Amino acid sequence: MKLIPITFLSLGLVGCSTNQPPQTVHIHHLPPNPLPERETVQRSAFLKAYPVGRYVDPADPSVLHEGHVIYVEEAPPAWNLAPQRPVFVPLGPEAGPTDSARAPVPSGEELRREFDAQRKAVRALTNQAARVLEAQTQLNAVVPLVKQSVEQGAALQQQQRVMEERMRLLETELRPPARSTGTNVPPANKPSTNW
Repeated sequence: MKLIPITFLSLGLVGCSTNQPPQTVHIHHLPPNPLPERETVQRSAFLKAYPVGRYVDPADPSVLHEGHVIYVEEAPPAWNLAPQRPVFVPLGPEAGPTDSARAPVPSGEELRREFDAQRKAVRALTNQAARVLEAQTQLNAVVPLVKQSVEQGAALQQQQRVMEERMRLLETELRPPARSTGTNVPPANKPSTNW
């Protein structure tokens, strides 16, 4: 029984030895490209990408277009006068509203920060509302006093007018009647200057 595995092993070793000469592999180098890369000679067109949200087709209101990106050629291809510059495609402003259903789900940390910011904003609004309510209460308490002061001021002005009118009447009553200046009679209350 032990003889069978040794036989198979010797047959396997004999089968591997052949009298064929070894084959050589020749590697041929490709000739260098006579033309340089296109970007070193000519710049490609300047493209801008505009993400657009959903919109209704202006030609057919029964057709809804799903959000996609529109690429606009802002500048045609031109000769590259400054080679070795990086090529990039800048993104333009978004032309439509973002679809919140397609937006990535915010992380727990982002939600916590937003919740804290909202809590602070609500607290500030509550404090401000309390200050406004307190100021309104103070104003409501002052309004009757101001109204009363205005009424008292109007009454005092009326009394002043009445008093001024009375003073004017009294002054006219107390003034002596004016005498005619045609006579040389000295007034009775003035001392005479005859010596």
